[in-house]
Amino acid sequence: MKYKNYIVSFAAGSSGRFIRALLDRIIKNSEEPIPLTDKNSAHDVIIPIDYNLSLEDCDVHHKDVFKYLTFLKTHSIFTSHTYPDFKLLNSNLNDVGIILIQFDLEDCPEIMINSWTKNGVVSHPSEILIPKIKHQFNQSVYMLKRKFSLFLYNPALQEDNTLILRYRNLYEKTEKSYKVLEILKEFSGAENIPNSVIEACDRYSAGRNILLKQAGLR
Repeated sequence: MKYKNYIVSFAAGSSGRFIRALLDRIIKNSEEPIPLTDKNSAHDVIIPIDYNLSLEDCDVHHKDVFKYLTFLKTHSIFTSHTYPDFKLLNSNLNDVGIILIQFDLEDCPEIMINSWTKNGVVSHPSEILIPKIKHQFNQSVYMLKRKFSLFLYNPALQEDNTLILRYRNLYEKTEKSYKVLEILKEFSGAENIPNSVIEACDRYSAGRNILLKQAGLR
């Protein structure tokens, strides 16, 4: 592998936990299936991770989390909604690969649908069509654009140990696979793309289409 450990930094709803599961299977060359919930969520995927936060009770999404993060075992994959502090991470951690999930403005409604549905803000995506809830939803989309503006796609960002992964790459198919899988394979230095992750992307893409239709975006 190119790196001992990995960090996936992403805004809520932009599929960071699914990316983590894909990376885990690719690194291990594992055919273990990736379970998805009926809400197309990978939140329940159990992946052992050995890390330590030297500040007691520090939340993994706290703005200062990278000041206190240390890995205890190689090939652990840490996820956080905090934007990477590249200078701090590369001075404190040895041999870490950073995956930054960025999105385009037009992706924001879909990402908010993911966040609301998978985190239980609404029990069903169709609730977003209710006028009162739709107003709240549109406000949340606006806040996503402002609060997570650093996660908007920026092709000028260049960091040697950082992969800028666009949210839309998740659903772009290639002749035999998905673009996201080929990108993760190259970034990690893996030699193979297991069938398990191709199959998972098929299910995740189908689940995405269902959610968007239920929310009135398709």
